[in-house]
Amino acid sequence: MVLSSLDYFQLPLPSVGYCALRNVRLFFFLLSCVAGTVAVLVFIVVQGAGHLQLSDGWMLAAVVTGAVGYTEGGRLTRNLGGGPVICWALLLAAPVLILPVGWDVIHHGIHGDFQAWFGLGYVSIFSMFIGFLLGIADWR
Repeated sequence: MVLSSLDYFQLPLPSVGYCALRNVRLFFFLLSCVAGTVAVLVFIVVQGAGHLQLSDGWMLAAVVTGAVGYTEGGRLTRNLGGGPVICWALLLAAPVLILPVGWDVIHHGIHGDFQAWFGLGYVSIFSMFIGFLLGIADWR
């Protein structure tokens, strides 16, 4: 599944496309996103033996829903602020993610080397937790 390693390169195009549907004028950014997406798709076809796979379709669906989430989250931030929008997104996503994550843990277990767990802990503590604590004054 080549697309999984390139999914974050694809998120700008659906985000801008969804924004364009919401009457946001981002013509030049949209053009650059289309050019980047075409380059990534050519790479995917070349690396994927000339064809896309079912897992690439699932990844594309995840990217499109992520784009909708980014766009709507940005719109909600105008009224609620960044912190509450992130908290509500996490709260609403938790029940949806419990079953698939639980199924995966039961069938595949939890494993990873020290670097993987350290990276997860670092991002969780410094990027998320401390970032929320430092930004809490902006929520009021």
